[in-house]
Amino acid sequence: MAITGFARNEGVRAENMVTIKQVAKAAGVSVGTVSHVLTGATRVSEPLRRKVLAVTRQLDYSPNRAAGSLRTRKTRTLGLVVSDVTLAFVPQLIVGAGRAARIRGYSLIVANSEADAGQQQKSLALLRAQRVEGILLLAAEDPALPAAIARSQDAGIPVVAVDRVPGGCRVDSTYPPWSAMAADPVVAPRCE
Repeated sequence: MAITGFARNEGVRAENMVTIKQVAKAAGVSVGTVSHVLTGATRVSEPLRRKVLAVTRQLDYSPNRAAGSLRTRKTRTLGLVVSDVTLAFVPQLIVGAGRAARIRGYSLIVANSEADAGQQQKSLALLRAQRVEGILLLAAEDPALPAAIARSQDAGIPVVAVDRVPGGCRVDSTYPPWSAMAADPVVAPRCE
C-alpha cells in the first residue's frame, strides 16, 4: 500500500509532522482505533492492528508526547543539571542516570551550567517548564539556589542532590554514594 502526501518526521518542523488523524485517515479507521492500537489499551483485531501499524511505519508517525502528557500529567522525563561536564565522574553520572531512566521508561534531559549560577537558574527553570518528574542536581555555588530548588519542589518536582548538598538546604534523608545515585536516588533536599 503506497501512501503519499504526508510529511515524514525526519528533519521537519513540528507543524509538518504526521498526526494521529492523518494516520487514521490513511488507514481508513477512527482516531480512537489508532490510539487503541498504539497504547494497547483496548483489544483490536489482529488484521486491523497490523494495518494501522503498517501505516504508522510508512508515514513514520511518532505520537505527540507533549499532548499525551497534558492528559496524563506525566512526562516520563527527568532532568539532570551538572555544574561542569568536564569533571571526571560526570560522564559516568550522565550515562548511569540515562540508563537508569531508560530502564524505567523515562527520558533524561541533561543541562551543563558550566559552573555559572545564572545558567544553572535557567536550566532549572527550563526543566520546570518541561514538567520533568524529577531533577538530579550536581550544583554550582549559587546563593539563590535554595529558592530555585524550593520553586521546583513547590511545583511538585523532587530535587535530588548529587555529590554534595547545596548550601542553605537541608536533606530529608541520606543517600548512597554518587556512583549508586543514578540507579536509586533517595535524597530530596528541602530548603529552609
